[in-house]
Amino acid sequence: MSNREKNPEEILKGLMEANKDYAVGNRIEIDAKRDAACSARPQFPEAVIVSCLDSRVPVEQIFNKCVSDLFVARVAGNVMNEDIVGSLEFAVLVNGVKLVMVLGHTSCGAVQGCCNGVELGSLTQLLNKIKPAFEAVKLEYGEGADIESAEFINRVGEKNAELAAEQLLKSSPLIAEQVAAGKVKVVSGIYDLESQLVSLIG
Repeated sequence: MSNREKNPEEILKGLMEANKDYAVGNRIEIDAKRDAACSARPQFPEAVIVSCLDSRVPVEQIFNKCVSDLFVARVAGNVMNEDIVGSLEFAVLVNGVKLVMVLGHTSCGAVQGCCNGVELGSLTQLLNKIKPAFEAVKLEYGEGADIESAEFINRVGEKNAELAAEQLLKSSPLIAEQVAAGKVKVVSGIYDLESQLVSLIG
């Protein structure tokens, strides 16, 4: 079955199963001829993943995918901005992608920077985009929360991915319309650096 024949749920199920294979060591092998062949023909990726910049999150690899299987948009903290939203509209509305995943990860440096109040050049405005998640988790944990703990930071990472997915739908009426019609699914997930498993949020 081609990517264009699958529905969003089938694509999501396939991605999650492929990640489980990756996590237990059943990984696809590099095939230069196959990759060259895929590069030479039109692209029909099955999903688009919005991921953090982090070098420990090799998106195509963790989903056991090859050249042309996925669109990947990377930005520190997997935040939404106008350019990312425009890129996602290209993937969905022009290329027909049916699944969008915002993928955060554990031990995220950008999330930790936000929690620690880091200010550094243009990075400051990027970290500000994570603040709504930070404030929401602070409220969730209540007074006395250890905002420097791994547990707290990872929870902010989860919330940040969740809010970014929600922001996409608010920022793009075109994608929201596709979601409402059941043609496209938007989800958020978290990648555990230790287990190498992706878990869906919500």
